[in-house]
Amino acid sequence: VLYPMAITTLAAVIGFKCLALGKLPVMNEMGTMMAMGVVFCMLAALTVVPAFLVFSTRRPYITTVLILILVALIMVLSCCNN
Repeated sequence: VLYPMAITTLAAVIGFKCLALGKLPVMNEMGTMMAMGVVFCMLAALTVVPAFLVFSTRRPYITTVLILILVALIMVLSCCNN
C-alpha cells in the first residue's frame, strides 16, 4: 500500500509544484499549499485513519465524541487561516 500511495503522492506534488514556475504569486502559493495538503493527507491516511479505526472498534461509545472533536478542530483550523 505504501509504494502506490507514495508514487501517486509524488506525482501530485510534482504537478502542483509546477504551478510555482509561473509568474503569478497566487498560483505559486496555491501550488505550494496543494502540495503540502496532498503530503499531509497521505501521512494522515497512513497513521491517523488506521489508529482511529482501531480505537473506534474497541470503544464504540467514544467514536461520536472523537468525530465531534475532529470536526471542531477542522473548523478552528479553517477559521485561523482567514
